[in-house]
Amino acid sequence: MTAGAATRSALGPVRLGVVLTVVAAAVLAFTGLVDALGDFDARADHNASLSDLDRRYGVQGSPDLWPPREVIEDALATIPENATYRVVFGPEWRAGETRWTNELTAGFLRYFMFPRIQTSSTSAQWVLCFACADSALGGRFRVLSESDDGLRFGRVEG
Repeated sequence: MTAGAATRSALGPVRLGVVLTVVAAAVLAFTGLVDALGDFDARADHNASLSDLDRRYGVQGSPDLWPPREVIEDALATIPENATYRVVFGPEWRAGETRWTNELTAGFLRYFMFPRIQTSSTSAQWVLCFACADSALGGRFRVLSESDDGLRFGRVEG
């Protein structure tokens, strides 16, 4: 037997082991891929079942959503996209949480309500009022939607 033939016969079991290892790894990878695709498909089906508002704001009924979704949903459906609105915080509004709550809430609404424009001008007819007095709004305030914790959405008339 020549040296080349001896080397080939010794490498036979090693080659077989490498081929079997590669085949086993490919089978495991394919099985994992099929499982992963199944998970992605289930998630895609769930996302497809959500409304646009569910995707942007969160699923209705979640207790931690702030501001209350129902009032914001009414505001989105009522305020024309080219209109301005203002956000007003009354002195009784979450007194212990101070300005950060107000700034974060107003900032969230600024981008969530887009393309509607948030303004501080009293000429804006549409108002999101957080425990504010009607007298602070500069006219007759007609409430269109409200929550149990003090958020009211409406329109200033007159």
